[in-house]
Amino acid sequence: MFSSRTKKIDFNTDIDWFERRKLLKAYFKTNVRTDFATFDISSGLLRRPIHTNTSWDQARLEVCGHKFVDVSEASFGVSLLNDCKYGFTVRD
Repeated sequence: MFSSRTKKIDFNTDIDWFERRKLLKAYFKTNVRTDFATFDISSGLLRRPIHTNTSWDQARLEVCGHKFVDVSEASFGVSLLNDCKYGFTVRD
């Protein structure tokens, strides 16, 4: 559901999931130009780079995050609010 007044999209995903040891991700392509993403963690906020310049960066699959991840530039941004799983991947 999209409301131009609040500029927010709500979506619900219901899945009958019977797989074991499998990972399912939702993918959202954005047009935000920034070097960092901000994640909600248990003790505050965590700001991490989203580039993959080194082999350490390339090996990092997910970042811990509890309720949200935010990717913003000076005048525009996108936040994903989550009420279930606690990991995000933000790259480039």
